[in-house]
Order: sequence, then C-alpha cells, then structure tokens
Amino acid sequence: MIFYHADDYGINPEQSERILYCNSHGALNSVSIMPNSDHLAETVPLIPETVSRSIHINLCEGHCVSPADQVALLVDKNGEFNRSFSELLLMSVVKRKTVFQQIKTECSGQINRVMDLTGKNKPVRIDSHRHYHMIPAVFRALYEITEENGIEVDYVRWPVEPIALYRKDGIGRLSPVNIVKCAVLWALGKADSGIRKKWKQNRKALFCGVLYTGRMFYENVAPVLDAFKDKAAEEGLDLEVLFHPGGVKEGEQHISETVGFHAYYESEDRDREGEALIKLGKTV
Repeated sequence: MIFYHADDYGINPEQSERILYCNSHGALNSVSIMPNSDHLAETVPLIPETVSRSIHINLCEGHCVSPADQVALLVDKNGEFNRSFSELLLMSVVKRKTVFQQIKTECSGQINRVMDLTGKNKPVRIDSHRHYHMIPAVFRALYEITEENGIEVDYVRWPVEPIALYRKDGIGRLSPVNIVKCAVLWALGKADSGIRKKWKQNRKALFCGVLYTGRMFYENVAPVLDAFKDKAAEEGLDLEVLFHPGGVKEGEQHISETVGFHAYYESEDRDREGEALIKLGKTV
C-alpha cells in the first residue's frame, strides 16, 4: 500500500478543503489531523472514508489541549507551546520524570480529542508535527498511552529515510537543513528502536519526505518514487510519501498566534506540493 499523505489537516475549513481537493483530484489518500485545532468538529467529518487518518501529535505550535498548569514546562503562561525540538529533547533529559509526565498528559489529551471524532474502537495511526514524536520521551509516552489504554495501533510513522534511494542528479537540490534533520532522525531512531520493537503495530512503512521537506514538488518526487516503491516491496513494507499541500491564505485563521509559524503555512511551495499530488494522481 502506498500512502500519499498530507500533514497538518484541520487548521481551518478552507485549508482543509485544499488538502481534500488533492484527494478528489489527485493521489492523496491519507491525512494527519491537528489535534489542537479549533476546527476539528467541522473538518474531521469532511474526510472521506477512503482516506486514512492519523493523529498529528503537536507539541510545538498553538495551544495545549490539557489544562496549562498540568503541562507548564511545555507551554507559556497563555498555554501556547513554546519549546523547540532541541529544547524539549534537552528538557526531557534534564527534567526527565516531570517532563515525561507532562508530555504523556498532553499526548493523551490530543489522542482522545481526535478519537472522540474518528471513533474510539478504531485502530489509530500516529505521527507528529515536525517529527516531535521521535524524541525518545515522546515516543515512550505514546507507547505507554496506547498500551495502558488498550488502544490498537495501526501505524506509527518512522521518518528514518534511506538517502541512498535519491538519484545522484537530485542531490544538489537537497537542503543542508534537511540533511541535518535526516541525520538527527536517524540518531533518534536508534534510541527509539527498543520501544519500536515492543510496540505492536498492524503495519510498518518505508518513509519518503524528510530530505525534500518543503520541496516535495513533482519534478523532485517523481524521479525517486520508483526506487522507494521497489525498496518497500523488497522489504515487505507499505510506503508513506509525505506532502504539505495545505496552505493558509491571507485573512484565514492560523493554529498559532506566533508570526514565525505563519510563513511556513503561507508559502506558495505548499501549492506546488498540492500540484504534485494532483499530477501523481494521473499516474497511479
């Protein structure tokens, strides 16, 4: 199975409709739902039954779903997340027990918030905003939440990407930042591997989407897709190909008041990633 996937679903109704357009007119068949969006109740029911749904654990942007005083190390005085990936990673080591419990509290609240709308008895798929779930404390918290609550897990994203599958003539288009990100995720994957072996999942998937983060354009993705398909088939895995097609337009609601995040959603590159999904829909 190939999952042509879009992250960040549900920020606002208009953004959600743009993502779903890539399903009705393209290859998109999987989305990740932002658990702390104000618009879950109106956007989740719009997702067709044929589209897979993941819980997009979010510990970096917008407001917490738990009472702010219960997750005070993760948020500011207004309850808005204020920890970068590296800060949360460091804090989870320095203040291990306290931070772990707060992560577990917030992740549990986010999982329940989505499951209230998608169904309590359905297997869950889990990933995260900016791959925060790969931080070992977050990964372990998610494992414990699902185990302790008897939640059946269909799939947990494993964004450890095989760089060798990229064509040599495309290496020059890789961002140095994304190369570093890939290396960090590889290292964290080593730390998380013990929990992953214990974690019962219905399926596992090869992943494509870190090295071209923000530039999953058709001309970049199409040349490497066959190599990823062949590798997934060889290893008996599904394939998840990650896109970010859901842009937020001027005047629409963002999930965070922090201006620094706005450019991330308002980039025209998101439209180009949507176009890639539509073109790929003509070839699958």
